[in-house]
Amino acid sequence: MDAKRRTPMFRMVALFLLATWSGSTLLAAPTVAESVMDIVETGDPRMIEALLPSLDSTELATAERTLRRYLEQNPHSAVGHETLGTALAFARRFDEAGASLQDAVRIDPARATAYTKLGEIAHSRGRREEAVAFYRQAIEADPDETRANQHLGLYYEAQGDDGAAIRHFERGLAGAPDDYLGVRLNLARLYARSGSPERSIALLEPFARDLERHPAVHRVIGGAYAETGQFEAAVRHLFATVRLSPGDDAAFEALRGALEATGHSAGRRIAPGGDTPGAAFQRGVAYEWLGRLADARQSYEEALALEAGFWPASNNLSVILLREGQLEEGLNHAQRAAEGAGEHGAVLHTLGWAQYLSSRPREAVATLERARAAMPDVAVVNYHLGRAYAAAGEIERGRGFVARALELDPDFEYAGDARAFLRHGGVGPQ
Repeated sequence: MDAKRRTPMFRMVALFLLATWSGSTLLAAPTVAESVMDIVETGDPRMIEALLPSLDSTELATAERTLRRYLEQNPHSAVGHETLGTALAFARRFDEAGASLQDAVRIDPARATAYTKLGEIAHSRGRREEAVAFYRQAIEADPDETRANQHLGLYYEAQGDDGAAIRHFERGLAGAPDDYLGVRLNLARLYARSGSPERSIALLEPFARDLERHPAVHRVIGGAYAETGQFEAAVRHLFATVRLSPGDDAAFEALRGALEATGHSAGRRIAPGGDTPGAAFQRGVAYEWLGRLADARQSYEEALALEAGFWPASNNLSVILLREGQLEEGLNHAQRAAEGAGEHGAVLHTLGWAQYLSSRPREAVATLERARAAMPDVAVVNYHLGRAYAAAGEIERGRGFVARALELDPDFEYAGDARAFLRHGGVGPQ
């Protein structure tokens, strides 16, 4: 049976085996033995690689005994020798593993996967040229042997020969199951580097739909989108990378660049970092930019859990809470931010608006006047100050500041509300 046609059955067997050993009760030895023999009967020793990590030392010993008994009765079974060699390699018993794998290829010189495993053993022992020779033998036996082509592609990439690397990755892809990511990621990375980002996007798009998995995929496809000028898509995927791998400094830098390319000032505030108040705050800023306010709120709360007095997070969290109508909590966070930030204009603006929404117009006027002193030409500050004056009973003075906001920026965020306020003589939407 062709290996690629057998893949779905192999996957089903692997899932069954992994599910069988996922419970807390250890399996009895006969069950391990039967499962090992099931793998041998499928004809693909690579299946044992899905089984071995789930076994304890006693079960591993049972698996080895089972295979050795099988080979005593079937000494000319190339599949049996390769399966035993794979198991021994997992146990890092490389000399014994190599001997079993050599027996497999002596019996069946066309066993490409055995040559590949021999190459992987040589590579793990630092014998690079020996490993390369085994990978080439694997490809002679099967030109589409995925892992051998993938290893050779990485070898040529390290040598600076991207053309040869791409050829091997493409050959490996031809023999890979549809859900095998490794060689696709290698190939997509080189496509992008060689000036073909569109091919990278096409190759990785099926694996990049889930933003909760595969940070390496999101990093490569995000960079490819940036290369094609699709910066919003780049931000979406690069942000998935930094959220899943917060210590990835290069991804943070790429995200910074993508945000700046969209003209968003948040790009200047994105910086590398992991579990620090600043890093959590920066993730919150990016989440806000993406319109994911629940995630932004969680990030700001994480920053405050790490440092209760981190006022930038208190300020931004206050803005989200006020938008959600949680006025008391929003006001509390605005007050905390103002205590730490001094005469910071943006923070005073947040506090003043929180006071206005909390029906404290006189306090709002006093605070927003301080904000306007720090930022006299910001339209939204003048608009909110005008609204606060009107709520405090000084309607004409309020109308003057609202009109000033429209002079400063006729298209600012609340321009429509400001015009409605002026048309209706000093009343209108908040």
